[in-house]
Amino acid sequence: MRRARATAFTVLALLALLIPSAAVPAVRGRIGDPRLLDALYQILVFEYDSPGDAPWGWELAQLMDQEALSTISGLTSVGAVCLGQPAERVLLSRETIAGNAAIQGAAVVIWGEFYEAGDVVYVHSHLRLLPSAAGIPESAGLRETVTVAEQEIRAEPPTDQVNFSPVEIPRATLAALHQAYEQSVTLRAEPSPSARPVGELSLRRPYGIAEVRGEWMKVYMAEGPPGWVPYRPLESAAGLKSTRAIVLYAQGALQFYSGAYRAAQRSFEDYLAHYGAGQDPMNLALARIFLGTAMLRSGDPTASAPDSSAEREYAQAGDLLPSSPAPANYLAVASLRRIEARAPSPADTVRGAGMEIQAVEQRLLHAVKETSDPLAARNLSALYRISLSRPLLWGPGPPSAQQRSAAERQIGVLRSMR
Repeated sequence: MRRARATAFTVLALLALLIPSAAVPAVRGRIGDPRLLDALYQILVFEYDSPGDAPWGWELAQLMDQEALSTISGLTSVGAVCLGQPAERVLLSRETIAGNAAIQGAAVVIWGEFYEAGDVVYVHSHLRLLPSAAGIPESAGLRETVTVAEQEIRAEPPTDQVNFSPVEIPRATLAALHQAYEQSVTLRAEPSPSARPVGELSLRRPYGIAEVRGEWMKVYMAEGPPGWVPYRPLESAAGLKSTRAIVLYAQGALQFYSGAYRAAQRSFEDYLAHYGAGQDPMNLALARIFLGTAMLRSGDPTASAPDSSAEREYAQAGDLLPSSPAPANYLAVASLRRIEARAPSPADTVRGAGMEIQAVEQRLLHAVKETSDPLAARNLSALYRISLSRPLLWGPGPPSAQQRSAAERQIGVLRSMR
């Protein structure tokens, strides 16, 4: 399995927002080797908080860094940045996270904390999506729009941050984690523990991954020969398998932002199938929105079929978040886009569309009543305006005078809410 220009960057201390931005050393682009210049798509992993002087947070961050780079597919220019905490720990506020993401050009940020409860150790992880910090255009993000009869309907994600269920980590696993971390610095001529050593990998300097074979990866640096080092996949590390969920979610988001929609689709399908149990509703709903949107953009034929797989994902997101307007907005966009695509003319729109659009109307009405969300109100108003010129809600032919009057009253009410 080949990885082109997959580059890991490791620095020791948080810099952003602690010193003026003009004085922050440029981590990216300072290496002479052109293979180690800026990656187009990057994941930022902060050192996890650990109790006392325990090294677990830095070691897990490094393990995630290696896992993200060595197992991602569909991208040809991807990097991971691992930032460690200084002696005086920095609070990872939303502003600090966004500032560091902007400096590093990272679209996805991971952080978390270890905590002890008696003799048990848990790790709690978080992930934030910041595509604008990486210069990713809005059109490549999760926003979706459709225009019908000069009326735009728009959908936006319900959140930019998800949390993952705490994972219990056996203390024996923490010891194995430290051992794997220590062993991963010797570069060898071949992917074998008995192969001749050719140098050492400094985890404090940028390195690139040229190839992955099993649990070995071939790395290169700006100086010195390339070589093979072992890494321990999270799936094979007893007690750490559940933390693979965070990396997989991050990879899916990065694949999506890069336009590798089929790869993103596979990642989120894998995540939901193997790691979805026990996650909170917002986490799962956003994963389903990513999955449904990836289906639509990849050209998946099932996404535009009468029983649309993308719409099913949005509907399931709505079931998970009954008080959020976002899934209803996505469902409205997907339904109208599909109906328009299969209608040879506006007069044909009604065929098979009436009940579908009525279901969308009911979800939007519920969202407006529950949340007074201005975007849902705007979308519902647009749906009524479309129905005044297209036979969507009321059957074939133009609406009756009574239907037109009712729609116009609804539009007036919705206008007052925006």
